[in-house]
Amino acid sequence: MPVYRNIRAIKLPITGDMIAKKTLYADHLAVNAIAFSCPTLQIGRSAGLSADSTGVKARSPRYWFRASGVKSLTLGAKISSIPSDAVVRVGVIDVDLNEWIVWHDFEGSTGEYFLTSYTVPGDDHTVELRAEVTTASATSGATFDLDYAVMIIDFGFS
Repeated sequence: MPVYRNIRAIKLPITGDMIAKKTLYADHLAVNAIAFSCPTLQIGRSAGLSADSTGVKARSPRYWFRASGVKSLTLGAKISSIPSDAVVRVGVIDVDLNEWIVWHDFEGSTGEYFLTSYTVPGDDHTVELRAEVTTASATSGATFDLDYAVMIIDFGFS
């Protein structure tokens, strides 16, 4: 009997015969029985980004969002260097509404964070990943280093 690694919970045993005869239906599966994650947007290592003025310093390409099957969005981000008096927001923004969906503010300290939002944009919205200085450093020429930022879409189907 084959092993189905991506199926978490099943109401009844699934057999190869059920699949071959196409007698496996959605109501046979538990809620979110088929689940997977897909990294969608990312910003690679960006060193020496300006921290002495506010504004967007790095961004991903834009992504046209479809909400079907989406259960959550996860943000992963790491900053390895930042002035102590600067605040850098890294996150996912709904460009159409100009609203942040999931983000983390690095307030003068480095770190790596993974945050999940169960609020997702609607169909046909455009989203992007951004690194934005919200509070500038008072030191002229100050910079910060973004190691990475990634948006992961978590899907679940029944």
